[in-house]
Amino acid sequence: MGATGAGTIVFLHLVGPEKGSPAGTFDCGTGVLTPVRTSLMVKPVRLERRAYVHLRGRKTGVDLSVERFNGWRQARVPLLESVGSDYVSQPPEVVRPLIAEIEARRPIWADKLLPALVENANLVEKDRSLLSSLLARRVGAGGNWSL
Repeated sequence: MGATGAGTIVFLHLVGPEKGSPAGTFDCGTGVLTPVRTSLMVKPVRLERRAYVHLRGRKTGVDLSVERFNGWRQARVPLLESVGSDYVSQPPEVVRPLIAEIEARRPIWADKLLPALVENANLVEKDRSLLSSLLARRVGAGGNWSL
């Protein structure tokens, strides 16, 4: 689980019948985030300086969302999911390389969401509850947000 030696970060489904199966990938060489599920508007997107990076709240979780600069396409992968009375997250070996890629590529709103990603990775590493984390505060909030 997590980043592979081939320069690809693999995001897994965190809950449900698909738990443990790939939800998407990030190619560290090309900077392309590719979700497994695609639609007319949800397709692979390059994480670049002109792209927008968001944390998208849903009813039961939070996704990382990368949107093209012209807004016509976005890619999303899960970062945090509600499980009972707590949350489960992508592991630090997925989140830490993602943080490094966002820092290196500097997309729009990177500075606003990086603290939430760093905090989340730190909490998971210390085996602490995610209930009061910056990411957990946005579960159910809906829409794109950049803290």
